[in-house]
Amino acid sequence: MATNNSSNRWTWLFVVLGVVAVLLVATYFIFPELIKKAVGLIAGLFLVVTGMIFRRKK
Repeated sequence: MATNNSSNRWTWLFVVLGVVAVLLVATYFIFPELIKKAVGLIAGLFLVVTGMIFRRKK
């Protein structure tokens, strides 16, 4: 008997994405300052890394 693994994988993917979305929304409402600091940190690191990659060579 062949089982439909593709459908089962999509189901689990949607379940995991739903749980992650609920956790992110709950975290946003419980710890908004923590989210702001994390986003600022990620944006700063992105700027530093892109600056190091695209800096001009003298």
